[in-house]
Amino acid sequence: MRKRLRKKLRLREFREDCLPLNFNMQADLSADERNKILDRFIQMIEDAGLQFGGGGRGTEWSGIAETCGRGSVTAEHRRTVLEWLERQPQILNATAGPLIDGWYGSP
Repeated sequence: MRKRLRKKLRLREFREDCLPLNFNMQADLSADERNKILDRFIQMIEDAGLQFGGGGRGTEWSGIAETCGRGSVTAEHRRTVLEWLERQPQILNATAGPLIDGWYGSP
């Protein structure tokens, strides 16, 4: 397959990896407290040059972190996000799966 087509289809060297995330918040938080935590989370994601797609209801949240524009999430991004989540006392059970192909879903 030619390079131009691989780029168009985002294959091999043009693959774009994303980071699946899951976390739970403490059950006793008010809606206002949960919103403040989520605002700080989104600010951290944006400061890292990423964007987050997903959501949750109440205490359970999940989604995908990906780069803004073309490119892949790196191991450094993964470490930054997980460390931030683990430092938050109101967030429980934060996990990040292996990087997956953002276009085709395979690890």
